[in-house]
Amino acid sequence: MGSVRIWEKWKKGTRGGYYVYVAEGRILRHISRYAVKKDKADNNLFYEVPINKILGREMFVFSFSNSGVGHISEHRIEDWISSKFYPKERKWSGLLEKEGVERLKDYEFEIANAELKQLVKEFESSYVQMIDEIKNYQKKLGFEIFFAEHAERTQEAFINPKACYLACMSLPDDRKRKMSLGRVCEWIYQLWVLKLFCEAVETREIVKREWASKPYWWIEQGKPHPTCILSTPFGYLTCWFEFQVHEMIHLKGAFTRKREHVRPDIVVAKGFHESVKSLDRIDLIIECKAREFRYWKNDIYSQIPAYLEEFNPDSLILASFSPIPNNAKRFLDSRGIVVVDDLMTQQSRKNKVIYRECEESHIASHSFFLSLAYPVTLATKAFSMAKFIISLKSKDDLISSPSHTRTPPTKSHPSIV
Repeated sequence: MGSVRIWEKWKKGTRGGYYVYVAEGRILRHISRYAVKKDKADNNLFYEVPINKILGREMFVFSFSNSGVGHISEHRIEDWISSKFYPKERKWSGLLEKEGVERLKDYEFEIANAELKQLVKEFESSYVQMIDEIKNYQKKLGFEIFFAEHAERTQEAFINPKACYLACMSLPDDRKRKMSLGRVCEWIYQLWVLKLFCEAVETREIVKREWASKPYWWIEQGKPHPTCILSTPFGYLTCWFEFQVHEMIHLKGAFTRKREHVRPDIVVAKGFHESVKSLDRIDLIIECKAREFRYWKNDIYSQIPAYLEEFNPDSLILASFSPIPNNAKRFLDSRGIVVVDDLMTQQSRKNKVIYRECEESHIASHSFFLSLAYPVTLATKAFSMAKFIISLKSKDDLISSPSHTRTPPTKSHPSIV
């Protein structure tokens, strides 16, 4: 019956990519598994595939615009006969988040990598649960979540986790899949920790800016404007997500020829700040670790100390989804870093109790230790889930007022969830 030439376009991520899969029952297998020859020219790959190997099977094309919007179409192998690039016919086509989710709801991708298999399981259980908890909190306080540039997949996860799964897993290489889905999980985890922090400081409301129609969390990497401003019993607290002192500082490593740690996950400052430019100090950094300790263990000697040196925060919290070995905890504790770990286990526990301890120091300041404690099943001892520290200079700081000119964020076109 001869063979056909099937074209794909591989990109670093999903943006601009074009990938072909064959359905073996309900398992999606990449076209390369059937090829007898492969040619590559830049980002273009060409597979020579015998027709009789795929005859009668469903074939799906996953394609993405340069802005990351996903599309899907169904084909047969005959559609590539005499085709140079695109198949000549299709059975149906549509948006990945709509038709793709509906028609492929019972399909899964073939995965060879064990770590990726585990990540998919965690995404479908723990991280989807985190999204639900964030959305419930969002509804309770009545704010929007704006996902700006480079957050398409995370936004997708909040709208429809299956669509996010299909997009990330459409990448043909398990390593790239793990990077794509892993990044989504990291951002979900960071947002979940931000939600825990908001609860811990007893946030009354997310402050609505004068130019906005509703209060919001603005999710964008490295921008000068904050993610949100919280109204709490301790006054205003301003929070940044993926904080940067200025927008180009992440390029510093290109000149120093070494890895530079310039973007803490969550930064908190007391007071009402419209921009990083008004900061004279950082009260708290929360560094979030979604992966197991073995993947980032060296960070406790490089990244974490670098944040202390670079930003000089009053407090730094390391919030790990997985357990951290006791020797590493002792090392971090010796440097004044508060460790909150094993949130993976504690996330599933119910009956949350929030309590607060107040201590007066010798300089008449107040330190508030806000903890989320979960009762341990079949045990009498409760353990601390999180310890968030906000230092206040005096009781007068408990009520503060906005003092900076209110201007909207610059040049971003976010999506709303």
